Amino acid sequence: DRYMLGFYLSIQLIQLYVYLNYYLMYNNIIDLLYLTSLLIAIHIFIKLRYTKPRVLTALSRNELIDKIQQSSPLDGLSEHQSKLRLCTHCMTDKRQATSHCKFCNHCVIGLDHHFLGAGVCIGYGNRRLYCVFLMVYVVNLLVCCIAMFNNQIYYDEANSYLSSVQTNRLLMTVKLITVCMFLFFGTLLWIQFVLIARDSTLFNSQHNRLSNERISLLDKAIYMKIYKFLLTGLYA
Repeated sequence: DRYMLGFYLSIQLIQLYVYLNYYLMYNNIIDLLYLTSLLIAIHIFIKLRYTKPRVLTALSRNELIDKIQQSSPLDGLSEHQSKLRLCTHCMTDKRQATSHCKFCNHCVIGLDHHFLGAGVCIGYGNRRLYCVFLMVYVVNLLVCCIAMFNNQIYYDEANSYLSSVQTNRLLMTVKLITVCMFLFFGTLLWIQFVLIARDSTLFNSQHNRLSNERISLLDKAIYMKIYKFLLTGLYA
């Protein structure tokens, strides 16, 4: 997790350095959008790093014996779902839509995935914050791409130092990385919206627990479901 966080911060610092040195145009709305969205994204990222999802605590020996002896159904669960299901790693009762994270070694309620960039599991309690971070960061990367590609011709004609081969290679490399990051995080955001529309998680989709129901982009109920999730963090 620390290596991924360090790598992510290094890329972001290089991108910020290039933008401020070569693409910053004062009193421009693009600059305002870029810097504002970047600061908001950093704030949300730090908050996400220290916001843990809800996890199940391990059962004690006596509690475990009582669970096995009673084997009583839980409220709202069917007979098949109410059968005792224990996590072999942390000895918790997994009948409440939990999944075990091998990185954190906890059973997380509503586990979506383990976010290596922030070193935290995404699940019930912080998934909405994760989606908001993706939205703000995708906007930041989009604004950065627009500024870099729109200002390239202007700066090539106005500044002789950009004719340097090393500088041009640096700018092209940063542009390529920024575009790749935009496509990557944009895809993550799209996947989250699709999963939210299906009341599912990334973990469930990877373990064939996703329904085959097709989603129509013209269905207004889908957008209302995503809107409700972003406001409350709860599924419709």
